[in-house]
Amino acid sequence: MSDDLDTRIADLEAHIAHQEKRIDDLDAVVTRQAGEIEHLQRHLRALAGLVAELEEASEVPITKPPHY
Repeated sequence: MSDDLDTRIADLEAHIAHQEKRIDDLDAVVTRQAGEIEHLQRHLRALAGLVAELEEASEVPITKPPHY
């Protein structure tokens, strides 16, 4: 009975170790993606500002299609 219990405990410890590794890997991916999202948001804001400046400076009125 003790050997069976030791085997079950060892299996559970191995399973937990794999889960911890997977969680760490997923955390690294989420952290990297958060940084990329922040970077893209900064660029999007900069581009939106540039478009707004170009619209203001344009002598030709910019009209949006009717579906906007």
